[in-house]
Amino acid sequence: MSIDSFSITIPGGPRILCGRITARGDAAEPRRGFLVVPGFWGDWRRPGYAGLMKALSEHGTVLAANLRGHGGCSGWFSFGRNEPGDMGPLYDHLLDQGVRRITSLGFSLGGWALAEHLSASADHRSITGHLLLAGVPSRMPWVLPRPWIPGLWTQLRKGGRGWVRPDPLSLLPGRDLRPAVEKLGDLPVTVLHCERDWMVHHRHGERLYGRVRGPKRWVLIPDRRGLHVEMVCLCHGDKVLEAALHPPRRRG
Repeated sequence: MSIDSFSITIPGGPRILCGRITARGDAAEPRRGFLVVPGFWGDWRRPGYAGLMKALSEHGTVLAANLRGHGGCSGWFSFGRNEPGDMGPLYDHLLDQGVRRITSLGFSLGGWALAEHLSASADHRSITGHLLLAGVPSRMPWVLPRPWIPGLWTQLRKGGRGWVRPDPLSLLPGRDLRPAVEKLGDLPVTVLHCERDWMVHHRHGERLYGRVRGPKRWVLIPDRRGLHVEMVCLCHGDKVLEAALHPPRRRG
């Protein structure tokens, strides 16, 4: 199964590299869609995300997008400052494909961008049936709990394998995602984390989960290797798929 690769140009912004799989399989629902957004240093073309996309396509149309400044994209990565503004055109593209009910999967800072966007867009929030936040930080810059120095700065120093263009100045001033999570209202939210995540400690996930006002589920994947999101998709893709396909139920 191949993934169609194409670009979406954000009005007044960067060019975003996307991948799409049209709904396939007997269980697929033509009007159901999935939006997959990897985070910092992430790329949907890697095996963990690509495998998840193919599994999701058995249930609906799948759209994945790299964040600005990453492989195949233009612009500079701004650690959640500007990325939320790029999510709207991704939603619009799924709508153009005939999708009317969307499950959004945000990984690390991809989840930050989705949560911020959905907290501000009532229209897109109304067509979102489920938001999965996997390995998402509750604050930027990370202070406590760790890590910050052994994670992000190591990657910045190595230059993101030569293709991530980060803007460290965008880290100032600090930001907190929890107010945006509170504004999601009754949107069903699953917060997923790997135990001892080396990049974003699972206590960040606990803090976000505590602020969700609507139906919610907390999923902690036991794995003492401390995997971050891409490796979670690769090693525990079945658990991520299960969490995405079964949103917490609304009360009543």
